[in-house]
Amino acid sequence: MCRFRKAVSRKGPRVRIPPSPLRNSTHTEWNFCAIQRCIILLFFHKSNKITMKTTKWLQLSREEVFHSPFLNVYHDQVRVPNGTTRDYFLTEKSDIVIVVATTSDGQVMLIDEYKYAANSHMLVLPAGHVETDEDPIETAKRELLEETGYTGEEYTYIGRLYESPVQDLHKVFVVKVNNVVKKINPQYEPTEDITTHPISLETLKDHIISGKIVSCSTLGALAVTGLI
Repeated sequence: MCRFRKAVSRKGPRVRIPPSPLRNSTHTEWNFCAIQRCIILLFFHKSNKITMKTTKWLQLSREEVFHSPFLNVYHDQVRVPNGTTRDYFLTEKSDIVIVVATTSDGQVMLIDEYKYAANSHMLVLPAGHVETDEDPIETAKRELLEETGYTGEEYTYIGRLYESPVQDLHKVFVVKVNNVVKKINPQYEPTEDITTHPISLETLKDHIISGKIVSCSTLGALAVTGLI
């Protein structure tokens, strides 16, 4: 049992976490503990029935130290609860929508895409940046079609995640759509190296256990939609 599960059982209202079907895999135990934390935090956010402890952190100043069309970096001076002042460096990017799309026979739409920072091809869920004042549902429709050529009829907003809440300001919105069908052959941009991979739930779980799926946002989105 992970430490977080024990902590939840000791303090406050009891929240039962269903055991993961992959929990017997030793080398993935702590990965799934992290995913369970995401699920609980999302539950806390949606229900107002459980009060999370908050402390006062006071932002004293903010200086923009880098600016580009894709990324801004800020230097914040912050007074923390013990009264001392600390420096924080934060990155700001556009919010992201990640799409959990399934076909009528239960396959999950993944894409194999080259990720430059990781210097490797990775299996991930379709995702894209939210345009200014754009509804995440509209972003999900556009990105799913552009990256896979598939579309669906009923899109459901699930919730939001944070990829790195220590330093990243952007949010990851999770959208679910069922019974998707292929509509077009996608036309990729020169910087996109993508192939589409619809896979079964069994294969999806095997890929997670074997380490073929390692994207935190993909794992978090699959968890909060109940697929793993």
